[in-house]
Amino acid sequence: MVRKAKLDILDIPSEEDAAGNRKDNPPGERTGLHFVINRINGWIFTNKILALSIVGGLLFLMFIAGLWMALSGKRAVEKPGGAIALPETSSAPYSGTRLDGFVVDVKDDGGNLRVLICDLVLEPVPGQAVKDLESRIDIRQTVYRILRAREVRQLMVPEGRSVLKKEIQAEMVRLLGDGKVKDVYFTRYMIL
Repeated sequence: MVRKAKLDILDIPSEEDAAGNRKDNPPGERTGLHFVINRINGWIFTNKILALSIVGGLLFLMFIAGLWMALSGKRAVEKPGGAIALPETSSAPYSGTRLDGFVVDVKDDGGNLRVLICDLVLEPVPGQAVKDLESRIDIRQTVYRILRAREVRQLMVPEGRSVLKKEIQAEMVRLLGDGKVKDVYFTRYMIL
């Protein structure tokens, strides 16, 4: 005959309490993505110095890389087909004469003063050596005179600038002689 045995069952805590929270996880913490995010946040808050050092190091490296790119002066150029290459530089010496720092007061149609700031380069005819033009006062005075004679509306349009360049070139031919100046270039041109 089979007898029923009376078993003494120990009190084993259930996996969930009355609120539905699992006992092996603290309240407010869930499994899955929330659990992972809370673990990462906990690590960051307990290791603040290490976390700040990592972020600071990355920012410092980005700053150094940006500074290096800005100071190197080389710009990347994208070629057809997605290839990237640095621009080719000419090794030929440039023989133009720079005339920098022209600041001229000009009036607009309303009588208000405006300021023209420009630098220009005089390109000599190949084979012609034009020396010491930067130090010649008569050349700078001629350029100032030509710039002051213009109105602002003429100076603001590209056609007016090209006429201005031709007039400066013609005056340089008159001062220096024919066949000395091939072209005139503005390297900086601002109207304030």
